Amino acid sequence: MIEDNLSILNKMPKPILTKLENRVSTAIGPNRNVARELADLLNLSQESIYRRFRGETSFSLNELLVMQRQYKISIDEIFGEKGKAGVHFASFYEDPFCIEVYLSDIYQRMLEFSGEESCKLYGLASDVPLFRFFGYPAITQFKLFYWNNLMDNRTNQKEEKFTFSPETRYPISKSIYNLYAQMQVNEVWCRDTLNGTLNQIEYFYDSGLMSGTKALTALYRDLVQLVRDLVYQENTDTTFYLYELALNNNSFYVQAEGLDFLAVGVNSINSFQTTDTSIINDYTRWLHNILSRSLKISGQPEKQKYRLFNSLKMRIVLSADKRLNQDELNTLVQ
Repeated sequence: MIEDNLSILNKMPKPILTKLENRVSTAIGPNRNVARELADLLNLSQESIYRRFRGETSFSLNELLVMQRQYKISIDEIFGEKGKAGVHFASFYEDPFCIEVYLSDIYQRMLEFSGEESCKLYGLASDVPLFRFFGYPAITQFKLFYWNNLMDNRTNQKEEKFTFSPETRYPISKSIYNLYAQMQVNEVWCRDTLNGTLNQIEYFYDSGLMSGTKALTALYRDLVQLVRDLVYQENTDTTFYLYELALNNNSFYVQAEGLDFLAVGVNSINSFQTTDTSIINDYTRWLHNILSRSLKISGQPEKQKYRLFNSLKMRIVLSADKRLNQDELNTLVQ
């Protein structure tokens, strides 16, 4: 039996203590005192916390588990051995999926990142990244509708139809986009990045699960505007790259002073998240290889930008041409 006050080491090595303190500091955010936060959480004095970080006494196993649950940090990664990695993953099926909680978690994480002046975000996009499409109301509503539909465990239920409304149901999504737009972003697309979203739109419309061509037209119009904004990048800190080969999934890597964070997409909406240095070191080497083989669109002559915009736009128009009448289609090709 392990007692609650059992220390996992008689004297914890300084590198482990430093790593633990950095992880907690990152989790609670800037301008907040780690010792005070932990003293309140663990029902200890601040001096007791300082003694633990000085290595004079050790954190108990129970204290470490409380920190892991509270701050979503990986104790395995902090105490990990070479060749072993720590990854955080929150199941959406253990508890009922709640889109409001999901968006709130994203917002809090983005708020934490945006407070770091040195913060840089690298995004590899096999599908349109959620940070990107959250700036466009029709696509945002459709994606959230699609995700809610996908995460519903019930079978044989009558599926709802997607209906676009100018009034957004989740205004926090726009706040997430605004934070993203203020960050230094390096965003890498491939030729197939639009395909996943277009396939979803086509499926729902062709299956009679869309209220009509009004909603469909709004989606196509938003996609064209999104592509235009991405290629021409006016008044933003985003650097846009095009990778000629396929990207396997969506991933986001955040690099900032005292913070390296990686999220790799899984199960459409979820992600594996880690601060593990062994994983991040491997990822950054792969990322640099991708960037070195990508065409940097930002800063290119207008002629090259127009060619790329037109090729991406034509993928949208070809889909629309099969589903919209001529007047509706004309609004996209102007």
